[in-house]
Amino acid sequence: AAKGAEEGECEDAQEGGAPPTATPTRVTMAHMASALQTLLKSPVVETLKSLPQHAQLVMCAGLLQLGKPGGSKHCTLGQLNDAYMGLCKRCSIRAAGVSEFNSVCTSLASLALIEVAGGKAERMRRVTLRVAYDDVKFALQGSHFFRHLFLEELMQ
Repeated sequence: AAKGAEEGECEDAQEGGAPPTATPTRVTMAHMASALQTLLKSPVVETLKSLPQHAQLVMCAGLLQLGKPGGSKHCTLGQLNDAYMGLCKRCSIRAAGVSEFNSVCTSLASLALIEVAGGKAERMRRVTLRVAYDDVKFALQGSHFFRHLFLEELMQ
């Protein structure tokens, strides 16, 4: 990992106009994070990064409802939808309609990121987050949009 970080620092120096023979002076945390990410790629993190924005918003809403340590393990689809609508309103983004929201949840369930079970009424179906809180935070922290809008709230 350290060698990868050092190579990343060398590449940054060359892109910044330094001669290729320049020796690296320091390796930053960004270089280490990049090297570790390359070394330890998680399929869950990569899946979360590749999701469409509204699916990522639903995952953030799931974290807000379920992800905090010591918090509830389940919520209803209606509670998740309400949290999602609140995030969309906060971001000034047009929220998906109910059928689109349900389709997003079905897609997330097919990827094994959430579990949607039981309930006669659609809004009363039980939702369980099936990924680690830290994986979702890590996947979304690379996005400028999510880092600024949600990371502070998710870290509380």
